[in-house]
Amino acid sequence: KGTLLLLPNFQFVRVDEQRFVNRGFLHLRHTWKSAGAAAPEVFFQLQFDEQVRIQQRELAGAGLRFRLLDDGQSRAFLGAAYIFEYNEIRDTALIYRDHRLSSYLSFRWQPAEPLALSGTVYFQPLLKDPGDFRLSSQLSLLLHISSRLDFKVSFALVQDSRLKRDAPGVPAATYSLQNGLRWTF
Repeated sequence: KGTLLLLPNFQFVRVDEQRFVNRGFLHLRHTWKSAGAAAPEVFFQLQFDEQVRIQQRELAGAGLRFRLLDDGQSRAFLGAAYIFEYNEIRDTALIYRDHRLSSYLSFRWQPAEPLALSGTVYFQPLLKDPGDFRLSSQLSLLLHISSRLDFKVSFALVQDSRLKRDAPGVPAATYSLQNGLRWTF
């Protein structure tokens, strides 16, 4: 027993013959139900991102998720996991096979019924060189408009120290701001 999470996200924007956005990922995570504060979890991810020249990224990991807070209005979790990661960088001969620590803090806070704030911050250093790290964060604000309709604003930030160093022309940090409506049926 537990929770199975599947997150597909694919984005493509093209005007005439020019591609402005071509990225995607597929994340699968299983967290086992636990009576205690710690629960084991495993995850897999596939990713590509033309903008930051990730031709292919595959990763698999396993670790523990710790419940820090769960009081009905607020929830917070801390996770720590080992991941193995395979990366191919587009337009280069670079291929990485890395062992990383993946640590994260995840929270959800609902101060009032129509409003909810949630976010996750990941810190993923190389095990052999902690100064070589990836930092990513996503923050979302959800406003309940009706029993079936929500308005959502999300901000995401990713910084990858290795891509900046090894792939000239790749930005040190990328970010996105998205908003939309969510219909529940």
